[in-house]
Amino acid sequence: ETPNASRIVIDEVQRMRPDLVYVESGYNVEADALAFIRRVLGIPVTMWYGDPSSPPGEVDRLVRYARAVDWQVVIDETPLDAARQQGLDNVELIPFFGYDHYFHPARAAKTIDVLFSGKSYHGGEQAYPEVERRRALIRRLNRDLGERLHVRGEGWQAEGLRNWSGERVPEWDINTLNNSSRIVLAYDAAQLRGFTSLRSWNVLLSGAFLLIRKFPGIEAWFENHRHLVWFEEEDEAVALVEKYLADERARARIARQGHRLVHERGWKFSTLARYLVARGRGREQRRFAELHPAARLNTRARRTQAHAGPGPLPRAHAPRTTLVTFCTPDWTPAVERLVASALAHGVTDVARFGLQDWAGTPFYFEHLHLLASRRGFGYWIWKTNFIREAQSRAR
Repeated sequence: ETPNASRIVIDEVQRMRPDLVYVESGYNVEADALAFIRRVLGIPVTMWYGDPSSPPGEVDRLVRYARAVDWQVVIDETPLDAARQQGLDNVELIPFFGYDHYFHPARAAKTIDVLFSGKSYHGGEQAYPEVERRRALIRRLNRDLGERLHVRGEGWQAEGLRNWSGERVPEWDINTLNNSSRIVLAYDAAQLRGFTSLRSWNVLLSGAFLLIRKFPGIEAWFENHRHLVWFEEEDEAVALVEKYLADERARARIARQGHRLVHERGWKFSTLARYLVARGRGREQRRFAELHPAARLNTRARRTQAHAGPGPLPRAHAPRTTLVTFCTPDWTPAVERLVASALAHGVTDVARFGLQDWAGTPFYFEHLHLLASRRGFGYWIWKTNFIREAQSRAR
């Protein structure tokens, strides 16, 4: 905890006089401090709350914040409903996002059969009543798979897991773990409507296959066995692990669709950050779902199944078209616009590459002498490399 956090924030804002104050979760900062910044200092305040609202008293705290700030984004429906009941219209539900600056598909040998990341939450059953069922599933998979199950997270010492590490790992190493896993297992400790953990979105951005405990409202965001696979009971989870460990092609297909969906619908940190800045500065009045109209699951798949008779086939049956693009970090905004335009005009898949996808590879070292040229970042020598990589992924 930070002593006098509210006073520190007010002092810093008065000294810096920023155009906007952005608050993430707001622990130790009183709602009155944010109201002072907004109403007395005249500086807009936006807030993103990135934790489930299940701990006792958390929803009431979020409603107090909503009264104090210009705009608040939450990640489950409970605080949204509470705010509406009190006549507040400045709270918006946006499903969690992935950190697109860390998580991306990468070539890696599949050395892990099943990966699970998360705390054991021993002693946290009151706030997270689902954790005992989660621990029971991990214990069973440990018995069935042994070292083929790899668990990362704190507090699992008492469970006797054969392949467990409690060490914290940086995000870029988690991306490597995701890409090295045949199945990434997700099981949210809090089962709240509209909520799944940040880890789920990062797995999808990694281009990995996600097997997830079904959370309330999941159907609004994903299609089962298309973007990911969900389960409800322990026996079902075990059977799905066995099924998909044996079906590499199905895993790859579902992983590609899940990765594409996150990019299509803007569920990325870079997109949300720009949105909150535009909202706070008064440059954007539309809600996130209006800016990204596919932010709730469309019915294209159901329309396709119902199609019969003459006439053009629905787009899902049309030939697939892949946009292949590469950029250095300074061109990221331009590529975001390019990808959005391509998807809006008929492109079905996006293969997006950055420096992280080839730095240190044999191709990279072979052409170092060309990369010294700023023109085309090495006279565009990277084009053929990434086109081949995209073709390999498509197969």
